[in-house]
Amino acid sequence: MIRFTQRVSCRSALPRVLRRLCGNERGNISIITAFAIPVLLGFGALGVDVSVWLKAKNSVQGAADAAVVSLAAAVKTGDSPTRWQTEAYATAAANGYTNGQNGVVVAVNNPPVSPSAFAGSVDAYEVAISQPQKLYLAQVFGAKFGLLPPTVTSRAVALVKRNSPTCLLALDNANPPPPNGTLNTSGGAILTSHKCAVYDDSTGSKSINTAGGGSISASYVGTMGNYLGNVVATDPPYTVQTQGQYVADPYRYTRSIPPIPPYQPKNSGNGYKWSGTILNPTGVNAYKGDVTISAATTLAAGIYIIVDGSLNQSNSNPLSGTGVTIILTSPTPSTDNGTFGFSGQVNLTAPPTGPTAGIALWADRNLPYYSDNLTGSGNTYVKGAVYLPSHQVKYAGNNQAVTNGCTQIIAWDIIVTGTTNFYHECANVGILDPVLTWGLVE
Repeated sequence: MIRFTQRVSCRSALPRVLRRLCGNERGNISIITAFAIPVLLGFGALGVDVSVWLKAKNSVQGAADAAVVSLAAAVKTGDSPTRWQTEAYATAAANGYTNGQNGVVVAVNNPPVSPSAFAGSVDAYEVAISQPQKLYLAQVFGAKFGLLPPTVTSRAVALVKRNSPTCLLALDNANPPPPNGTLNTSGGAILTSHKCAVYDDSTGSKSINTAGGGSISASYVGTMGNYLGNVVATDPPYTVQTQGQYVADPYRYTRSIPPIPPYQPKNSGNGYKWSGTILNPTGVNAYKGDVTISAATTLAAGIYIIVDGSLNQSNSNPLSGTGVTIILTSPTPSTDNGTFGFSGQVNLTAPPTGPTAGIALWADRNLPYYSDNLTGSGNTYVKGAVYLPSHQVKYAGNNQAVTNGCTQIIAWDIIVTGTTNFYHECANVGILDPVLTWGLVE
């Protein structure tokens, strides 16, 4: 049997331009190099693009840091949530990241929503910025191999700290300031704040005034102006801080007056008389007009809203309640003259949670300026905040006799008479102290 065998050499099988390389080791290396060059160029191009993305990551992080710093500063000065967001957006835009442009998303979250050690903390504020990136040198290879550019995201978290227990804060910062001050002791009154601070936002030369022979002693005393008389800070190394920082109202944007439900039926002419146990099955009772405490009265837990009226109590009719907030408000504030007038025993504890958490007595900040008289007997006790941001409060005579108590007064201006002690044992009470410091934590 005859077999015919044909041998085809590489020289005959390849194009002429490559025949000369056949059997040549240097030619083999050239072939390998020819195939490797595109791969090497691809990795090089990708490396350049990655370096651009890393630079964008650093830039986005810097913008997020700057934005959350601006936001925290706005929170500290008492600005509204709308203002916080405006500050964050403006700062991010100033650093090249405008929300809604070029795919940029700037998110402001309180509390943080990203996985964080501060997730769920109402005192933590997060700014997250993201921006989709592009393929640059690597785009030729990206189309062939399905390479997609990343979206760069960075976030920053700031924590504001309510780190100074505060018993008294006078909010009046009118210009010009009142000539006789906004936090006064009258008739030789002695005011002692045990382990808690006293602040005054007035810039007057005697914004804190004890010239009538009284005295103020507190762990820390701060005023934007100056003081006159016997004022002492008891916790070394502190002295009374004059020309100090503004201290913002901690409740302005953190607590809310609930919607007003249908009014309770009147039981005394044009108003109401309270006596015995006042039930509050829905959690919010509303009254249109004046309320008078005509006998010993106990309030069930809940919120009591008095619209266009006052709450008045005489010496022989004690008032008590646990988990209670009493609010003065009006749909037409300019015509309202409602006030609190207490001259007897009062024993109220604020609710620890809910829309009015920590506040026992509240006068709507939109009401006109009037004086509330809290001149109860020696065993009167309010556990929580007396929050009267548009009113003057006259607080008199041994009203805080409980050594482990928690009473905080925040009002437009404050007058104290008699010997009065304040304490700040406020765990699980729900009150808020002012924001005094903040820091970038993530």
